[in-house]
Amino acid sequence: MRATRHGRWVGKLGLSLPLGSITERDGMPHGALGAMIPVRMEYSMQLGSGTYDLRPAMTYSEQRDGWSWGAQASAVLRLGENDQDYRLGHRGELTAWAARLWTPAVSTSLCLLGSRWGNIQGRDDAIDAGMSPAADPDAQGGQRVDVGLGMNLYAPTGALKGQRLALEMLRPVYQDLDGPQLANDWTLNAGWQFAF
Repeated sequence: MRATRHGRWVGKLGLSLPLGSITERDGMPHGALGAMIPVRMEYSMQLGSGTYDLRPAMTYSEQRDGWSWGAQASAVLRLGENDQDYRLGHRGELTAWAARLWTPAVSTSLCLLGSRWGNIQGRDDAIDAGMSPAADPDAQGGQRVDVGLGMNLYAPTGALKGQRLALEMLRPVYQDLDGPQLANDWTLNAGWQFAF
């Protein structure tokens, strides 16, 4: 009996629009009485990038005898500065994975994900780096390697036919941040799909 094998390349080019706010403010205690004064929140607390961002990706995947594996390279490339005179750092990711289909309803996966992101170019003059070291635009970059375990539950028949629940937990095995940033302890991704 001959093993079945299917490999394919998929390319993607996306564009994200500058719809999220980059001028969010909140109160910060100031002075001996702790009066709250409104200040511009740090870069990581803003809702968007303020720039048009290209999002290219290239994926290779292959399947054989209940196994699948593949790799993907992706990036976020910032196009110019936003209207506050800065741009977030570019971001690149490499991931490789292997998965096993145990039954038509259950599969598990293992992945390795490497991420690298750059420091901010330029500066928002309304964000005072003297108030917090985390507001320094030269302390926003870093790199991380995560290992992930995943599970897919699919309903091929019955009342839930065509529905899929996907769960994946990622945990860093290496993390190097350029400055005082929030480090990742773990990440949980969950998704529900319905095909009709």
